[in-house]
Amino acid sequence: MRISLLSICLAFLHFGAQDLQAQKIISQQSHSWSLLNIKYKVNDLWQVQGSFDWRREAMYAHWQQSLSRIELDRKLRKDISFGFGYDWLQNFRYGDQALHYNFDENRLFQQLTTSQQFGRFNVKSTYRLEQRFLEHKELDNEGVYTPTKDLFRQRLRYALALTYPINKKEMSIGTLYAKVSNQVFIGFGKGIAKNNIEQNWFDAGLGYRLNERLEFYGGYLNQYIIKTDAVHIERNHTLRLAVFVSLNK
Repeated sequence: MRISLLSICLAFLHFGAQDLQAQKIISQQSHSWSLLNIKYKVNDLWQVQGSFDWRREAMYAHWQQSLSRIELDRKLRKDISFGFGYDWLQNFRYGDQALHYNFDENRLFQQLTTSQQFGRFNVKSTYRLEQRFLEHKELDNEGVYTPTKDLFRQRLRYALALTYPINKKEMSIGTLYAKVSNQVFIGFGKGIAKNNIEQNWFDAGLGYRLNERLEFYGGYLNQYIIKTDAVHIERNHTLRLAVFVSLNK
């Protein structure tokens, strides 16, 4: 737990130092993300879930990214679970620091999630390993970007989330809750450019558990992205909305 908290503090210090350096070019933008997540409990140990994240730039004006996910999770014990899955992402040109071209990403991931209860507070840590296959394009003789061999990249992600039920002593039907989380993205291996820390997401908001099968969440996400040249940076102020559906109890 201490190591996890230390990693978050170090990430904030790193990003604060980045902002203070005059050579950094920072773009402030407003985005909106809408998530639908559907879960199905196979038995007491296994659960499958699918989700779609509709990510828009300039609030809802233009595409930023779309993400489709399928995931299988296994409970190792009451407070620890292991999961693995597949993501398909479509990345679009947007904003002041636009990409040269739109591209797809196919991603495999494995993750370990731990949960701890401290009174009414729930603390969850998620450790994720990703293998990323990025569509790569190059200019042809006619000045058109055409696909070539995909780029392979690897990344670690660590997320720390704190949840607190407001109107009840524990999470149950009719619970209004507050949630704060922070997630750090760290690239490693071949192909890493001038920075290992690629992104940081800080998220804060409110959720409501309507019943055993339906839950809503809305909040603010600060998405901090360091580009591969370590000079251009995005700070995206994002409205985040989510609906969680359980097909069985």
